[in-house]
Formats: sequence, structure tokens, C-alpha cells
Amino acid sequence: MKISAECINCVIGSAFELMAKQLPEERHPRIAGEMLKIASSQDWHESPPEFARKLYTFLRDSGGEADSFAEAKKRSTELATKLLPEMRSIIAAADYEFGAVVKAVIGGNIIDCGADRSIDLDSAIPKLKSVFEMFLDEKLIKLFEQRFYNAKTLFYMLDNCGEAVFDRLLLERFPGKVILGVRGDFILNDITRHELADSGLGGYEFVDTGDATPGVALKRAKKEFLEAMQSCDMVIAKGQGNFETLDLYCRPIVHLLRVKCPAVARTLNMSRHSLALVMRNFTA
Repeated sequence: MKISAECINCVIGSAFELMAKQLPEERHPRIAGEMLKIASSQDWHESPPEFARKLYTFLRDSGGEADSFAEAKKRSTELATKLLPEMRSIIAAADYEFGAVVKAVIGGNIIDCGADRSIDLDSAIPKLKSVFEMFLDEKLIKLFEQRFYNAKTLFYMLDNCGEAVFDRLLLERFPGKVILGVRGDFILNDITRHELADSGLGGYEFVDTGDATPGVALKRAKKEFLEAMQSCDMVIAKGQGNFETLDLYCRPIVHLLRVKCPAVARTLNMSRHSLALVMRNFTA
């Protein structure tokens, strides 16, 4: 998905807020000027997450924290872990259990410090619970369910900490081999290898992108990552960043995300805050 002017505005706003938190005020004019230079030379054929990588890695290299979202990641993981038993109970009582699982997994995608830089984790709890009442085409869910149980191998591209806890609800139902994908370096509240165990995912095989893009930049991802992803029957990619960067992926892929911004809403012809299940490259 190519970047637009509103994407640049959004990413710069987020980066400037982080600059204000991490770096002394006397450094702001120079750092802000450098970030604007980066923005002015942006390749408009790249995706929004690829632009975000440039700004956030520049901030880190300018003296910011290596993992500036460490506390947010820890707290969101703890919150999701406490909420997980209640989510399981709601799913067990649902008329269509797999459909409820899919909604819960997509619902967890609300825990995103990139798309919502003012997110309050406590206020996210009622939003997570309300997801079961939201619309998601049941025929599409059933088609996904069929593909899911027919696949022998699954590559599951994780997104954010906190929501990764809820990904367990779907992963534990997969009957075959699972390989997890994570970010190769710290970026926003995205999950890396370091948070897998705390998220309850420590027992799975995993591979990282080798990159700090908050998505999967195919041209930057390391060879081992691409080979692992391409070796599986199906890819499930969580969240907007993975949706924005994997639009050119040519094998069977399922995107599970909440629509959080106008650009993605237009691309999917959906309203903001909707639940989205997108399936691509599957044969009849």
C-alpha cells in the first residue's frame, strides 16, 4: 500500500510526540528539522510502515531509548493475560465459536500505539469486550475456517504486544505446524522475540524479519524469514502494518485487522473501526 500525504502527517505527528518524551527540549529543533528532511525525501512508492521505520530508527540513533515502548508492552501483555479467561468464557458460550474466536483475535488489534498514540489501556477493555457484538460477514468467516483447518502449515505474522496474547485463541486451534513471525528490532509496541514467552507463545517456532519496519517490508526482510513464510500453506497477518506492507505478497494470505485510519478504510471500502477479514490469493 503506497503512502499518502495523510499517512506522512500521521507518522510525523507520532514521531514528534515520541521525540518530546525522549529527548531534551534544546535538541528538538535540530531533530525535528532532520525528520522533516527525511519526510521530504520520502519515496512515494513505499508503504507507511516503511516511512515509520525511518523516523523511529532515526530517533533511536539520535539518543532515544532502544525500546521506548517497553513499559507499554509489558502492561498491555499483563492486561490481556488477565482478560484472557473472560474472553475464553464468552467464546465458549457463543453460538458460533470459531466466529467468536476470529472476532476476539481481531479485537485485540485495538492495542496499537502506532495507529492510536493516545491509547489508554484501561479504556481499551470495554472496547475489547464489545467486539463480539460487531459485524463480520459470517460467510466469510466460514470460508476462512475451511481454509484454516485444511492447511497443514501456517505462518502467523504477529503484530502488537497485548494483542498477541489473544492470538493464542486462534493459534491453539490450528491442527498443523505453526511458525510465528515477529519484528527483528524494537519499534513502537510491536512484538519481538523478547516478548513471546510473556505472551504465552514461547513454545512456538519463530523467525524475525531482521528489520525494524512495523510491518513486513519484503525487500528488507531477511532470507530466512521470507523462506519460512513462503514454505507454509497459508499466512495469517495481523494488523494494519502487516496489511499495508504485504499487499504484494503472492501466496495465500489472510489479513485480520481493525480498520483504524481513513487511508486503510478507503482501500478496503469499509468504515473506520470496522473488523476486517481479507483473504487473497486462494484458488477456488
